[in-house]
Amino acid sequence: MDAVAQEVLRQVAEIGVKDLNWKQGRAFSLAYYAGADVQEVADQALAMYASTNGLNADAFPSLKRFQSEVVQMVSAWVHGGDQAAGFMTSGGTESILLAVKGARERGRQEKGISTPNVVLPTSAHAAFEKACYYFGLESRRVAVDGQWRA
Repeated sequence: MDAVAQEVLRQVAEIGVKDLNWKQGRAFSLAYYAGADVQEVADQALAMYASTNGLNADAFPSLKRFQSEVVQMVSAWVHGGDQAAGFMTSGGTESILLAVKGARERGRQEKGISTPNVVLPTSAHAAFEKACYYFGLESRRVAVDGQWRA
């Protein structure tokens, strides 16, 4: 590794010195550590595909296969049935945005809903408000009780 690359990595490590120690379970809901053996495999797999792009399945058919297998596994867990569909996202916010957009489109097409709203508990993730803003939906907040139920 040349000096420039070493300097870049040194700076990256220095910048991250104040980050939470997620490997000790200190980042609940943000990052999960399954152990050194799992992390090693995950790191190597990520390195193998870090520069690929799932936008084009013809260019990267491996990503299409991974997605298909994960969707099938999750569908089986939740008893999704033959009509279940899904796709991979980059994280929770993107997942929420796409789920809300999908619900809006389904409401329009199947139920003729022209002015949709979303009823959200006050504890809902901020990405739901973002989705409502992006997709022209009214958000309606409701309080939660002592058991965090809306």
